[in-house]
Amino acid sequence: MKRAAVKQVAMPEPAEKLTLQQEHKLRRELRELREQLRAQVGTVVLNQEYQQFVAEVAKLRAAPPAWCVKAKPHRARQAIPLLHLSDAHFDEVVDAAQVGGLNCYTREIALGRLRRFFEKGVAICDDYLKGVDYPGVVCAVSGDMFSGSIHEELKETNEAGLCESLRYWIDPLYAGIQMLAERFGKVRVPWVVGNHPRLEKKPRAKGGVRDNFDWLLGSMLARDFARAGDKRVTFEISDSFDHQFNVYGLRVLQTHGDQFRGGGGISAALSPWFIGDARKRERYQAVKQPYDVLIMGHWHWRVCLPSIKGNGSLKGIDEYAYRGNFKFQEPVQSLMLVTPEHGITIEAPIFVKAEKEGWER
Repeated sequence: MKRAAVKQVAMPEPAEKLTLQQEHKLRRELRELREQLRAQVGTVVLNQEYQQFVAEVAKLRAAPPAWCVKAKPHRARQAIPLLHLSDAHFDEVVDAAQVGGLNCYTREIALGRLRRFFEKGVAICDDYLKGVDYPGVVCAVSGDMFSGSIHEELKETNEAGLCESLRYWIDPLYAGIQMLAERFGKVRVPWVVGNHPRLEKKPRAKGGVRDNFDWLLGSMLARDFARAGDKRVTFEISDSFDHQFNVYGLRVLQTHGDQFRGGGGISAALSPWFIGDARKRERYQAVKQPYDVLIMGHWHWRVCLPSIKGNGSLKGIDEYAYRGNFKFQEPVQSLMLVTPEHGITIEAPIFVKAEKEGWER
């Protein structure tokens, strides 16, 4: 019996041996590809979590609370305090030596000033405005809660980056709003963003609100109160740069104020304020959404005009304002008392600086 012929198969030539340099290069490229893959996967997960967070915040939107719109029948001396908080510029550092000893600002000082804002807001209502029936309180937050990093000098001198600042300041703000809820029973928090905590150096029109850490701060606070089941607190986080709300029939337009440009000479900020207000009124009247009073921050100047209410700042004067010879004003915020009969009837400053903060000469 003949043996079957075995087919001869040509064996492959041995692969060319890699040099040590080529092997290191391939290993490095493989490591870089793995890092890129992890980054891409992480980005997808982060985007999914962010979209879930946005959807969760969107569900929290509610109609204006009834107690804020209509007065209770047969109740005398009813009023709603309207507290105005803006321009905290958390975690910015102001060096007293660089502003002629007029001010100093650190995280510790900011924490004390924020606490005094809430405490004095309650004290004014309890000690100076006794005998008034308060069905609740409005605490309008009008932006620039952080200084951000839109300027190089802020990057160099801030106590912390935006993410770390956000993590730290949620708790003190939560505690302050909770204090208002304990005293007044119900709290309404209208919220707009400022220009400082944005993510890009150039201001954005499209998506500019949600690209801002003010929006994220307000949204996280709203979510935390909702998760705690605290129905006493109602947030209104605006997705636009303006927000309209009604207090006892008083139609309020809330904005940060950075849309108003210019100012100088004797009139200072008043000229851009009046021009900006006139343009806004024309637009809102055209769409049948007129307002009675405009409240805003940004200018760090508390001014009470009949139809425009400018807020001061928690931070106070800084190196930029000192160098530019801007008007000096103590760190101050605002309180307005709104009555069903006459709208804003009393306006009071909330001075947030302690008599001694430890830096004074």
